[in-house]
Amino acid sequence: MSTAASVSSTPPVVSPQEKTGPPPVPTIKRFWKHATVKQVDDTWHVMLDSRPLKTPKGKPCILERPYRLGAHLVAGEWEGGKIIRQHSLPLTSIVCRSLDMEAPERKEVTEQLLAFLDTDSVLHFQEYPEHMVRLQEEHFTPLLQWMEATYGVSLVRGGSILGSRQTPETRELIRQVLLGSGKDKGLSALEFSAVERITRLSKSLTLGLATVQGSLSSKAGVEASLVEQTVQLVNWQEIEEGHTMERANLRHHLGGVRSLLVQND
Repeated sequence: MSTAASVSSTPPVVSPQEKTGPPPVPTIKRFWKHATVKQVDDTWHVMLDSRPLKTPKGKPCILERPYRLGAHLVAGEWEGGKIIRQHSLPLTSIVCRSLDMEAPERKEVTEQLLAFLDTDSVLHFQEYPEHMVRLQEEHFTPLLQWMEATYGVSLVRGGSILGSRQTPETRELIRQVLLGSGKDKGLSALEFSAVERITRLSKSLTLGLATVQGSLSSKAGVEASLVEQTVQLVNWQEIEEGHTMERANLRHHLGGVRSLLVQND
């Protein structure tokens, strides 16, 4: 048996029922009794018994001193039942990705995230119905004002589903923030990993940045991300089960990210 557990190093455990059904959900069979946090100098190490939890690339799962709460939250994800499903480890995966991501990959992911600026969900303003217009002003406008106050960029709004092209100056400024080289506002590796997760979930880089910078509550983030669904609920008095699950999943991730990034010291 390996001397350490890794987020993705353990082969999936597949039951007989799963073999004939849908593709199995990756799982990790529990071999540890307790997940704990160990302080080593100015860092927090996540441990499975006496063994370090490791990233897919074999690095110890370590958080810097200010993120004591985050370390305990990661450890808590490993205190489940006898079988741990990998989709139940969202904070672990964010931390591990931040530790494993090298500079070339970060540059590549940065360009992928910048592409969301042109189709950012909070930049898509419609002129009707009235309820939609009101919700857009309530949830989108404060985010755009925050982007301008924080990064000095005025994002271009659009009414087309094709999005709105942002200026080269705006793209370059946000690029430097994502790469961690923005003046006084560059993201750490952990923050970058969290921004990537929220951006891909919400289809909004603006939401990703605002969530990670702590200016947006998880509830407000969900409401901003799902304005169109809220209008559908008002118009039709019903919403598909999938939409309800999406709302719960998004709130879970946004709340988790905000807690992960709380600095205690």
